[in-house]
This record gives sequence, structure tokens and C-alpha cells, in this order.
Amino acid sequence: MKPSLRSMLAACCLALIVCQGAPAQSYPSKPVRVIIPHGAGGPVDVVMRGMTPALQQAMGQPFVIDVRGGGDGIIGAEACARASPDGYVICTTATNVMTIGPGMHTRLPYDPARDFAPVARIGFLDSALVVHPSVPAHSVEELFALARAKPDSITWASFGVNTSSYMYLEWVKKTRGAPFLHVPYKTAAQSQTATMAGEVQVNLYAAGQAAPLAKAGKLRILAVTGDKASPFVPGVPSFKEAGIDLPWRTWYGVFAPAGTPREIVLRLNSEINRATNTPQYIDKVLWSQGVTPATGTPDEFGAFLKDDRALFARMMSVIGVKPVD
Repeated sequence: MKPSLRSMLAACCLALIVCQGAPAQSYPSKPVRVIIPHGAGGPVDVVMRGMTPALQQAMGQPFVIDVRGGGDGIIGAEACARASPDGYVICTTATNVMTIGPGMHTRLPYDPARDFAPVARIGFLDSALVVHPSVPAHSVEELFALARAKPDSITWASFGVNTSSYMYLEWVKKTRGAPFLHVPYKTAAQSQTATMAGEVQVNLYAAGQAAPLAKAGKLRILAVTGDKASPFVPGVPSFKEAGIDLPWRTWYGVFAPAGTPREIVLRLNSEINRATNTPQYIDKVLWSQGVTPATGTPDEFGAFLKDDRALFARMMSVIGVKPVD
């Protein structure tokens, strides 16, 4: 008996459903490589390394960290964008690569909005405006006044032109008339070490890491990013309270190459959200880096990225910073 057309169509539909579900059911069947387009030992590296044990236990395969810092994050981001979209190469990065980078570079070997699939947002970073103890300023206004009195002599560290530290530097130059001298380093850790050593005088660094250093007398914290005080440094004014009204914060998130099957993206999102919301991970990893958790769906992360890029574009129009190439 020949099969009817209806039965043949039903069989085809069933096969299609099975095939669509197959990637998620079998994923992962081998180690997953996690590219970090930032320096080793920096907040992004620490945050993702702290999560991998939970991901490995939940998904039954190793999550191997592959640090590819340098080039303003372009080197590592390109490697992620060009990887096979099968879920076995993902990347963890931050605002500077996915939001600032496109505005600071006229030519990139990838399109952050087109070549990546948002997987999961991990959290927001509270940053602290810190100075070396030798700097005779105990408030933001005193620091700005010092810069105005000695134009281009008070040094402000960053770890590249596509970082929040550099953006805030240019913002205060433009809106507060405080002419600091920019000194770039290769990594966030190097910029912080230089600030503690007195090689540079001002830096914007993770509040969770800056707090114990300030307590030890190695740094002085003047303010924290955002519009309200941070639990990491109680008693320290927020940027808004200190007169820096810029509602822009650093975030961390996970991406996959564009075209990665939706089922795999959702599986990764689910496990990353679960790991991010673990009290042990929050206490031992996120809080140590000054990060507050912020989870959600891939679509919510994608919508947030669109808004974040629009805010950055408006900020760029005020600052007037030109792309570097």
C-alpha cells in the first residue's frame, strides 16, 4: 500500500521537528571554548572563570577559557565572530567591545550587531573613580579643580580608547572643563597597578577590587558610577551626586557567533542564568569584582544592547570623540 500524501507530509514534519530539537538534545558533546577578548586577570576573565565550574557540572563538558586580549578587544572578538556557529565557541565580553568599539573604530573585521548572537547578560559593574594617595584631592570637585589649575598634567589611566574609563575622561573634559592627560595601558589590571604605584594619578576601576585597596591606604576613592551609592563602597557619593550626570554603566555578557541554533542559545542562556543567580557565585565572584547580577532572556539582552548603543551614540555626539581609524 502506498502511503498517502497526508501521511508523508506528517512524517516529514515530524522529522523536521526532531532535527530541529537535535542540537539542543545532544549539546554539548565536546568541550566548549570561551574566548575572553580582554586581559588575563581582569574583571571579565575573573567573572567567567568563576562561572565555568557550574557550567561544566550542569552541561557535562569542560568550558575552556581562551584569553585573547589586545587590540582593544578586536582580536578576541573577531575570533569569536568567525568561529563555527555550533555552540562550541562562545565569548564573554563587555561594553567596551560591543558598544564602544563600533563607535571608536571606522573599520572593524566584524559587525557587533550582525555577527554575534546575544546569549546572556551576566551583570553590571560598579566602577570607582580612584586617585593615588599623593593626589591632594578628596572630592570630585577638588580633583577637577586640580586638573583645571594644571592642564594636561594630572594623568588619568585607561586600558584603551574603547573603555568606559576613557569615555568618562572625555566626558568630564567636555562637560566639566577638566583637562586630564590620558595614559592608556594594555589591560585593566595594568592600569590599576600603575595607579597604586603612582605612575598615574587617576583611574576608573571596579569598585569591588578598589574597596580593599582603599581600606589599605593604597588608593583613595572619590565617587562611584551610577546615580546612587554603591554597596561596595558605602559612604562614597555616586557620580550623579558628585555632578557627573551620565547614566551609563559597564555590563558583562556572553555571546555566540551569529547563526548559532536558537535551541543552543537558549540552553546556554538557561544554564548561565542559573549559575549567575547562585548565592555562592554572587558572593565569591561577582561581589569581589564589584558586579551586580543582571540576568534575562537572549531577546531581552538584545533589546538592551540596542538601547545601550543608542545611548553611547548620543554620548559620542556630546563628547565629540573621533574614531581612531
